[in-house]
Amino acid sequence: MVARFTGWVIFIFWMVSMCWLMMHDVIPAWTAQDPPRVVAADWVERYGKESQYGIFDDHGFRIGGIWTTYASGAATDREDEIYLKRLPLIGPMHLWVRSIYDLDGALDELDMAILGDWSPIRIKGEQFGEKFAVHIDAGAIKHRQVFKLERSGAGMISGAIRPFDAMPDLTEGQSWRMQVMNPVAAVTGVGSKFIPMLVKVVGSETIEVEGVLRDCFIVEADRVRAWVDATNGKVWSQEIRLPFGTYTVRLETYDKTMLEGAARAFERYSTTGVWRD
Repeated sequence: MVARFTGWVIFIFWMVSMCWLMMHDVIPAWTAQDPPRVVAADWVERYGKESQYGIFDDHGFRIGGIWTTYASGAATDREDEIYLKRLPLIGPMHLWVRSIYDLDGALDELDMAILGDWSPIRIKGEQFGEKFAVHIDAGAIKHRQVFKLERSGAGMISGAIRPFDAMPDLTEGQSWRMQVMNPVAAVTGVGSKFIPMLVKVVGSETIEVEGVLRDCFIVEADRVRAWVDATNGKVWSQEIRLPFGTYTVRLETYDKTMLEGAARAFERYSTTGVWRD
C-alpha cells in the first residue's frame, strides 16, 4: 500500500513538473512570434534622437554608461558609445556600435568595435538572403571568423551590455527569439560570442521611476529581466546576470558632458590596468 501511494505521489509530481515545463518553456518556444520593432520613420518621433543608460554593479556603484544617438529616414541609424570602468577579468572597455535597421525595424547592418587592453576587435554583419552574415576580426594578426545566423532563428540581435531597446505594443504571454552578442567572449575567446535566447513577457508590475509610478511589463530571458513601460515601450530598467556578477542598466536623462568625461577617462587608461578618474 505504501509503495503504491509513493508511486502515485511521484507520478503526480512528474505530471506537475511536465505541465510547468510545457507552459513555461516548450509552448513559448513553439509559439514564438516576431520580435517587437519600431518602424524606422517613427523612431525619432517616438523616442527622441538621444538616450542614455547608467550601468551599475550589484553593490549599486556606477561602473559605466551607454550613450545612444538615433537618426531616422528611409532606415534607422543607431550609434552606441558604451564605456565600462571595470569588468572582472578584462578591465575597462569601450564599445562603439553602429546598427542600421530597415523600414520594417529589422537589423540590416551591424558594425562594432571593442577596445581595451587588447588588440582591437571588429565585428561586422549584414543581411544575406535568409541569413545574417557576421565576420569578426580579432588579434594583432587580424584572425578572421566568419559565420551566419538564420534570420528566422535570430529574431533580433542585441548586445549583452544592454539586451533590450524600446519594445512597444507588448502583451502578456508574448514571446520571441533573439541573439545576444557577448563582448566578453569576443575578448577572452571563452564562451559563445552569440547566445540564442527565448524572450517572454511574463507579467506586469508598477515601479517608481524618478518619483513617478510607471505601469510596466516584465520581460524575461535567460539571465535577463527588464521592466518596460506599458504605455510607450521604453525600457526603464534591466538586470543582467553574468557568471562574475549581476549588473543593472537604468534609463537616464541624456548628458553629453558625462559622455565626454567617460571618453577622456578611457583615453587616459593605460596597460597598468588603472582607470584614471
